[in-house]
Amino acid sequence: MKPKVNKPVKDRKIPYVYIAVIIILIAILVVLSVHSLTGYSRSQTVKVTSQQLSFSAVNVNYSYSGFFSGYFENQTIPNVKLNETNGNFTIDLFITNENLIHKVNVSEIESVTPGFKVVSSSGINHVLSPNQSVELIVTLGITNNTINNSYNGPLNLEIYTNSSLSLPKSAINISSVNLTDTVNPCSKSYSSFSGQYINYTQLNSTYYESFNIQITGKNAKLLLNMSSNSDFMVALLNPSQFQSWESTGLNPIGAVYLNYTYNVYKNISIPPGNWYFIIWNNASYSSILNYASFNVYYPYIDPYNLHSISYNQTNASLPAPTGLASYGLDGNNGNPYCIKTSGLLGLVNIKNISSFALNPPKDGGTSYASLQLNGMLYVTNNNGVLFNYWLQNTMTFETDYYYDYNTVNIYNETGSFLANLTNTSIQGNGYVYNSKYYAQSTSSSQYSLPINKVFMTNISVETGKGIFVYFYILPFNNVSPYNTEQFTGKNIYSKVFISDPNVSSAYFLISGYRQLNNSQYYDAEFTFGGGGNGENSFFYNTTSADIGLMYLDDQTNSFVNFPSYYAFGSDTAEGAYNLNVTKISYPSWATADVGWINGTPSLGYLG
Repeated sequence: MKPKVNKPVKDRKIPYVYIAVIIILIAILVVLSVHSLTGYSRSQTVKVTSQQLSFSAVNVNYSYSGFFSGYFENQTIPNVKLNETNGNFTIDLFITNENLIHKVNVSEIESVTPGFKVVSSSGINHVLSPNQSVELIVTLGITNNTINNSYNGPLNLEIYTNSSLSLPKSAINISSVNLTDTVNPCSKSYSSFSGQYINYTQLNSTYYESFNIQITGKNAKLLLNMSSNSDFMVALLNPSQFQSWESTGLNPIGAVYLNYTYNVYKNISIPPGNWYFIIWNNASYSSILNYASFNVYYPYIDPYNLHSISYNQTNASLPAPTGLASYGLDGNNGNPYCIKTSGLLGLVNIKNISSFALNPPKDGGTSYASLQLNGMLYVTNNNGVLFNYWLQNTMTFETDYYYDYNTVNIYNETGSFLANLTNTSIQGNGYVYNSKYYAQSTSSSQYSLPINKVFMTNISVETGKGIFVYFYILPFNNVSPYNTEQFTGKNIYSKVFISDPNVSSAYFLISGYRQLNNSQYYDAEFTFGGGGNGENSFFYNTTSADIGLMYLDDQTNSFVNFPSYYAFGSDTAEGAYNLNVTKISYPSWATADVGWINGTPSLGYLG
């Protein structure tokens, strides 16, 4: 048998692909061995999309404890789990305004969780009324590489809001009335506005009621009478305070009246202007308004309003028409009174008069002065329409040359289109100027001192036609008592007819209860001042006069003194700087002495 012969072995080459696989396997083994030894793993940059984000729907509920705008509300979005992805992620944020009295809008959203930022948000600045909701779509992104797919935690957002008060106004049933000017001007019950709730009315939580009240006259009062079963906020606010309260709900600073109470019976002083009367149930429950009423009235006028002359008769605001005036008010106790008369009388003995004007007319001299008997004529028509006419009976002096002349002026102070005058509506020897006033003057004549004069203005009504006005300035012979028989038909220097076919009554009104809507007074004045057109004069130290001011008692047809006098007028435009008034008892017809003073006059209440 032949022995077995071994064949030579052929060389085999390993394919390159096998070599690559072997190298990869070796590398894996090395990595695994290193990992098992050190526990180290290279971090990865992870971006997520909304498809990989898992969280619950979010409701952000606002329950404000105050009335402040512009603060942050921190909200946590739970169950945020990020998975490996590329891109940003988006969430739907549902916000509900659960506050009952505030409107809210979201102005900005920011992330306060490290590594996240808000990329965009839609629905921002949507104003939410109470109990309204809005859906905001917020897109967030990753800001650094520290967030990986193992992140599983909350996402904190800061939501910046603005709020504004949204108080619901009550639909409460109101019975209110705006009274016209036809009410009795000689009564305390004069009211410009009044209102009343129906008894036992429910005012729901956070609801309020407001009334706009226009106050035109000075020294007005609001009489408030209210009761309820719980406290309400009761306030009287001006427009800026009302606007601030509506937007914030905070108590306004400087309110004329503000109180939280269930029972009110109070007189509140109200300056002229636009006002808001508020009743607000700021409790969390409904309450019953048992009864509430209010009434605006004018108990008496304040004669010191225009010239700001103090009550202690010092520190007079000058210039002022100086002499005698009756405002229908007792200055000692503030009690008003009312006089209706068909005639006014002024008596004067001018011992000397000398003056110079700071603002003389361009075509006139510098030494003009005047003495004026003025009063307010109150006219009522059958249809309820009222007219107010300011009647002036004036003697003007040019003291350097000893000339004087008489002037009549009639101003319609009614207001609106009713104030327009024409040469048809008012007739006499004068003319209507600029549809505003009637004027007539006599020619000038020379005078000598002393001057003793009687000023009288008298009116009569002719039914179906109008009012006749008679103006007198006559020599004064100290005859007493003073009645119209002495003057009728004697030297009437002006007779004026005011056409008014609907006239029912007309008289000079002196009333301490109220003023005109333009703040003029229902008064009578017999005063010294500048020459005319609002002119004001200084008087030299030789000036001295005794004066008296009376009214016609229509029952006895005799002129009598007013119950009280002040030393200054208000409706007369022409004033004096340095005349003082002193009450006297002699001569019997005179009430006061008017004379120059070196210093500040003591103008005030004479008694």
